[in-house]
Amino acid sequence: MYFLILDACVNPTVLRVLYFAIIIRDIVFTIIPIAMISIMMLNFSKAVIASKEEEQIKSITLIPKRITYAIIVFSIPWVVHIVMKIADAFDFKLGGDYLLCMHNAEKGDFEMYDEIEEEEDRRIQEEQYGSVIDSAESPSRSDDSSLISGNKADNLVDEMIRIARAKIGTNNDDGTYGTAGLAWCAMFTTWVMNHTEVDGVNLYKDIIQREHMVTNSAGAGCTMYSFENSSNLRFYYSKYYAENVSNARKSDANYIPKKGDIIYFHWRHKYDGKLWDGEITSTCPSGISHVGIVEYVEGNVVHTIEGNNSNKVGRMQYNINGTSKWSGADIVGYGSWYSEGGEDASTESDEIDNVKNEIENFIDSKGYNISLLYYNLNTGYTYKYNEDIDYYGASTIKTLDILYYYFNGKPDTVPASDLKDAIYSSNNEAHKRNVKAFGLENYRKYASSLGVDKKIVDTITAEDNNFGETNLKTQLIYLKKLYGLIENMDDDTAPKSYFINPNTNCLKYSGSPTTMHKYGWGRDGKSFHDVGIVLDGKNPYIVIILTEGGNDANCGMGGSTVTNLSKLVYQLHKKLI
Repeated sequence: MYFLILDACVNPTVLRVLYFAIIIRDIVFTIIPIAMISIMMLNFSKAVIASKEEEQIKSITLIPKRITYAIIVFSIPWVVHIVMKIADAFDFKLGGDYLLCMHNAEKGDFEMYDEIEEEEDRRIQEEQYGSVIDSAESPSRSDDSSLISGNKADNLVDEMIRIARAKIGTNNDDGTYGTAGLAWCAMFTTWVMNHTEVDGVNLYKDIIQREHMVTNSAGAGCTMYSFENSSNLRFYYSKYYAENVSNARKSDANYIPKKGDIIYFHWRHKYDGKLWDGEITSTCPSGISHVGIVEYVEGNVVHTIEGNNSNKVGRMQYNINGTSKWSGADIVGYGSWYSEGGEDASTESDEIDNVKNEIENFIDSKGYNISLLYYNLNTGYTYKYNEDIDYYGASTIKTLDILYYYFNGKPDTVPASDLKDAIYSSNNEAHKRNVKAFGLENYRKYASSLGVDKKIVDTITAEDNNFGETNLKTQLIYLKKLYGLIENMDDDTAPKSYFINPNTNCLKYSGSPTTMHKYGWGRDGKSFHDVGIVLDGKNPYIVIILTEGGNDANCGMGGSTVTNLSKLVYQLHKKLI
């Protein structure tokens, strides 16, 4: 229930010190009793061989004292452990989560905590270079008009609550929601958001993390910071905190929480009755005791679903206006990711319809198969045309080389030169060597694990330059995964550079944004595709254009079908954002 990033219970340095302290403790509390028993035996021996009755009595009377001292010393760590366990059962932490810290230290698995520390260092570096708003600056809070709304929001929140309800009564003993043995209320909340997806839009990846990464999914304070400082999210103080704590946010008292909100708590009874005095503009503020999901609100009562509620997913309810224990005074605030009512986020203006009509009329006028897909990487908005056609995949399959390599341990049997040549130069022989090194069946299984349909996976091969089939769905899977890869790589810019190349880049045109792409061409020139990620500043998008039956590879002349469609897609993109 405590979420302090890199506190004593998850700080690898502290845990290592505690680990060695435990070893020393065990040695001391083993040696001392043994020493006392040895002295006791010496006293016994003296009593046996003593010639005087007075010396015998003196030696014998020392024996029970030695036994008593040995038992006391030997029992001290166990008594402390029992006392702390009883205190934990009554949810009384005595200033810290003793059992959790001891468990983590005794386990000795420090690599996981090293990774957490490295992730925190990376986040701090990102802040210094401007990828996260500096906590010293005024927060760039959103107004409700910038939140998603309408059918898209309604469908996501309904799915979120359905998933949360389905998990009521479960626990985290097997690590379902995150690392077993750690406090897991925020892990559960994040797990629900990660598993909430409707029409290709993932609540966690496409909404919560659209502008700022939530670096530790177990950190309640970190997600609160993200809500406050991201323009596509909104944090509201609770009624009690707005009226009694924050002079600058009195208006938040008027906010009525709604289902799907993330709710944050500070347990006053564990802080001598003191209210939370942290700063929401601070990164990962401490003192946030607990987090959950608002299931619904009825009158002045907010009903929640919470992980780690008596070590289970359970329901709770709080009187918003109350000041007693487990009431509105314990609620710090709410994270809101959507607004109720309003126009649907996907409602299209006449201008957007006009661009779509132009795209579709252009495709229909060509008289051969053309499929197109646009996907906004921020909002998840998707537009597609002729989605049910399968095509010869040609060299578009080579994107899978990069994904397999980076997500399967970077096998050392694959030379870096072959990896680059398969993408940058579209070298068929390099691709075939890559697949041979990966193992064709492993390569196919990995594609399946990403969600590629079996009918497509079964056609994947690297023989005789026949590289299998593809379609819009398959390419979208590859490109979304590729974007996630390059966005989360700090020191390896190679994958991105491989795809930013001029070789038959028909998605590019005069004045277009930087574009990562992979083209495919084959079957006697009847198939030509160009697919990629357009890095349009803070509004990147995916464009996929697959063709068969035309002669579209001559984009160098500036007049190809693919290039003209790419221009129209960019117009659509600008209208949508």
